[in-house]
Amino acid sequence: MARLLVAGKLVVDDVLECADPLLPGSNQRARDRRIEGGGQVWHTARAAAAAGAAVSVTGWCGDDPDSERLRESFTALGVDDHLAPLPDAPRSTVIVYAGDRTIVSYGGGGHLGIGILDHAAALRDVTLLHIDGYALDAVAGDALVALAQEAASRGIPITLEPPRPSKCESSAPWLAQLPALDALLGRPDEIEVVSGYLSHAPSITVAHDQDRPIISRDGSTEVVTAVPQVEVASLGAGDRFAGGWLAARLRGADLAAAAEAGIASAGNPVS
Repeated sequence: MARLLVAGKLVVDDVLECADPLLPGSNQRARDRRIEGGGQVWHTARAAAAAGAAVSVTGWCGDDPDSERLRESFTALGVDDHLAPLPDAPRSTVIVYAGDRTIVSYGGGGHLGIGILDHAAALRDVTLLHIDGYALDAVAGDALVALAQEAASRGIPITLEPPRPSKCESSAPWLAQLPALDALLGRPDEIEVVSGYLSHAPSITVAHDQDRPIISRDGSTEVVTAVPQVEVASLGAGDRFAGGWLAARLRGADLAAAAEAGIASAGNPVS
């Protein structure tokens, strides 16, 4: 069976539901508070598994009780967990209000050495590797690039969700070392900026941005997919889109069908 490997970092999100947006000097009480997972290791892997794909995760996470509880949920979805626990878990405080959110990140100061990840175990039976561009940094960049290079040597296609444009410069040393990508998925501005740092042009680009049409390009072929005007939970929606898209491609779906599958996953948070 085709298997997806999602590589990155598992983030612990402290989510606060608020009635009103944050304003300077404002004071309000959260309507709800909960601990959730964050990052593509969480949203993308779980969405792909919920869409029927066989999924593994690798990269890193914290060694704290919150991270351990999040990892336990992978078992229920049948996700194979090859994450390496490190001190100082990556965490975010997420303020959610009126369909939007503000994220403040902290922690995550460990180091994932190249020898820590078990490539043989993580890549076993894998037919597609997806990398979280946000994890291409001083903590894990060397280890994830080494994983990508090993995957490329085995003929495994690689996809990437890029970091935000403002982070691309700090991620440049690792972006430039990535092997040729089968696909690059992200917002149009992310795709434009990150493409300037890659050593090889990706074969496929998939530009998605909230309710704007999805533009999928493969060489001279362009497919435009309309996005229904429905309310979508903003937290992790882009990552869930990637999970649905990747699961569909593993099944052999064309660009149009993969975009539709991504839309469906974006609108359906995995419980």
